[in-house]
Amino acid sequence: MIGFEKLNNKRREFTDKLLSPLIYFLYKNNIQPNFLSFLNAFCLIISAYFINIFEFKLSTLFMLLCGFFDILDGGLARKYKVKRFGHIVDSFVDNSFSNFLTIALFSINYIEFPTLIFSVASLFFYNLSYNQYKLYMNKSPKCWPLPIPLFTFFSFFMNNVVTINLMFLIVALVTFVNSIFIFIKIKEQ
Repeated sequence: MIGFEKLNNKRREFTDKLLSPLIYFLYKNNIQPNFLSFLNAFCLIISAYFINIFEFKLSTLFMLLCGFFDILDGGLARKYKVKRFGHIVDSFVDNSFSNFLTIALFSINYIEFPTLIFSVASLFFYNLSYNQYKLYMNKSPKCWPLPIPLFTFFSFFMNNVVTINLMFLIVALVTFVNSIFIFIKIKEQ
């Protein structure tokens, strides 16, 4: 996970530098990072809606906007030196993003009910463990990122429901196991 953390830090440095004029503009105009998190959440709801009506191109557009706002709110949060509450809001929106997409895929019969329940439950436990770790350790845990939005995008091009369900079950299992390891790290401290 340390290699992933280094790579993620490099990605943050690159995107912060690339978006620095926009981040500076938002900062100077007192736009708070949580505002961007709420824009992210709004785009998420719209993306899930477009999945529900089988408009995958529009859904993908709003997924990309979600990702843009997520990157932008992170850069702005680092500029503001935001602490706990902003991290919790961002984490909640990110995990809600994955849950909304999973529910949307269920609504169009791309995933089955047991997959939906296991995916949502694993994301709930992940969110809980992640935020507890941040609260007690005052830093983010080194953990595997949740690729559900990426898998959602790929599922638009697959016609095999079994493959989609298997893909989501594997991600949910890894997410659940990751949550257990985070709780173990908290308990060890």
